[in-house]
Amino acid sequence: MNNCWKKRLGIASMLGGLFAAGCASAQGFGHHGRGDWGSNPERAEKMVGRMLSRVDATEAQKKKVADIVKTALGDMKAIRDRHRDGRRATAELLSRPTIDRNALEVLRAEQIRLADEASKRMSAALADAAEVLTPEQRAKLAERMKSRMEGRHRHD
Repeated sequence: MNNCWKKRLGIASMLGGLFAAGCASAQGFGHHGRGDWGSNPERAEKMVGRMLSRVDATEAQKKKVADIVKTALGDMKAIRDRHRDGRRATAELLSRPTIDRNALEVLRAEQIRLADEASKRMSAALADAAEVLTPEQRAKLAERMKSRMEGRHRHD
């Protein structure tokens, strides 16, 4: 893999990390504890600010990215609510004396559609946030993420 592709992959990984927790928790697929960005936009804003400080982002950049994250998480709330409703409907269908396979299939397809909708929304937010940063800042952030990921995957 050439350096250009490595850098692009690193940038995508880094910015993906910014939204991964928010995307998962906002969809209802993630955990719902301290790291649940979906229900705690203030926490997300602090985390984004801290991360962007490490690449010397300006206050204006931090505010723009924080606004992008907050808006995306707000948009994701409706998706999370519909996902939760689908889980409840599935439980209700499974508790009936007769299993309605067609109804379960409809619910399954809706859950897949919701996951796709969430993924598209978070991808758009990811691109929006990336455009706020300079190429140098994205490269610096990507390098930081790369070193953090390598540290997590060591099995010494």
